[in-house]
Amino acid sequence: MSRRLTIVLLALLYGLGVLLFKRWQRLRAARKGLALVWLEGFDHRALLDELETLYRAGRPGAPGEDEEPPPRQGELLEVGEPLLGEPVSWVLATDFDPERDPDFSALPGPIREAVTRLRAGELAGVETLCEPGQSAELDQAFASLGTHAFLAALYGGDLDRAETILRSLPSWTNGRIAPRLVAAYLGQVAFLRAQLAKDGSRHRWAREARQQLKAAAATSDFAEPAVRALWAKVNLRFFSHALNLELQEILVGRHLRKALTEHPHSPELFFELAYLLARRGQVADAIDNLARAAYFSGSRDFYRRPLLEDPAVSALKPGLVAQVRGKR
Repeated sequence: MSRRLTIVLLALLYGLGVLLFKRWQRLRAARKGLALVWLEGFDHRALLDELETLYRAGRPGAPGEDEEPPPRQGELLEVGEPLLGEPVSWVLATDFDPERDPDFSALPGPIREAVTRLRAGELAGVETLCEPGQSAELDQAFASLGTHAFLAALYGGDLDRAETILRSLPSWTNGRIAPRLVAAYLGQVAFLRAQLAKDGSRHRWAREARQQLKAAAATSDFAEPAVRALWAKVNLRFFSHALNLELQEILVGRHLRKALTEHPHSPELFFELAYLLARRGQVADAIDNLARAAYFSGSRDFYRRPLLEDPAVSALKPGLVAQVRGKR
């Protein structure tokens, strides 16, 4: 064996030893740190809340740009899939219900007929009610109806129906719904499928989620913070393995920190950064970012729960736990 080859082999062995030692260190730290089960979920409401403006624009008596929407009383959509967490507060189960929606009679005729077809399961029949030359107001009304139908299917756990409605939205609205917006929610549905998959389809759905999020420009400055956060989650959960672990975490870390410079008050971005740090065994830093996520979310339960229920947090920062509990 030549001297040069010996040096190369020794260098490779040294590098491998350092890598294995660092992996052992992070595994040891992670075992004593935050339980990743608290951090592997995603704040789906943050992503779905971005549909609120679109939804309200097509409802009867929609407020102007500078007006606050009037409060409405009613029953929230039921959550059939625990992974989705709490539902959005701006869509009610009574919306677009002929018997319970007080505004139903004020809806345009094509929308009322579309509701009838949707309730009968005739999704394909809705598109025939849309005409190329219809008014922008009618396009907005179809967008609002489609948003409601999508959310009802999603929260009801019918992912097939939710996906079908999403793919139909551009044709229902004469292309007023941007493909990038549809792609973001198709990515969300695919992520849910990957989480729920119990067979070999898990990675197929994860690849679909990443592909759709890429189409939604998740890595660009134009994407909303929740889309960028979901991109980070998909890559960390499904595309990190022994051969690329450090590189993947470096890339995701850069992605999150860049997004946080543009959206410094985004709880979902801080949450995903906490997930990344917890995976590395950087427990104190992970807890600090969880605390930021809880603060900027207005102390929502999704972000408070890991701080209140993980024993590692109370052991390291009991004062923080008391502070968070006091805001209940």
